Amino acid sequence: ILTLVSYKYGIADQLPKVPYPTYVDLFMLAQIVTVVAMAIECLIAYRLVNWGVEETTIDIIEVVILVLILAYWLYRLLYAGIFKPKYRKEWDLVLQDQDIVGQAHDDNDDMDDAHSLA
Repeated sequence: ILTLVSYKYGIADQLPKVPYPTYVDLFMLAQIVTVVAMAIECLIAYRLVNWGVEETTIDIIEVVILVLILAYWLYRLLYAGIFKPKYRKEWDLVLQDQDIVGQAHDDNDDMDDAHSLA
């Protein structure tokens, strides 16, 4: 989990700053949620074994969860690799949008300063 969070903030410096969550942000968040969910699933399986639930039942449930997670991540990776590039904005447009957002933010700060002086 710490590695994923560190990686997320490490690449954040390399990406343009935008006021909305990007695909990369959502992708990284999904990875973190998956790792946390798997840790919780391991704890629940451990507790169920201690409470006397048959291990074969738990194994079946874990295999089903594994298949669902593999299908989800296969979909996400195929979407990112095949379909997402078709709809990608050019970096020049993203950087222009970033400049516009930055100018609007600066203008709002100037207006706030003017109102506080009045």
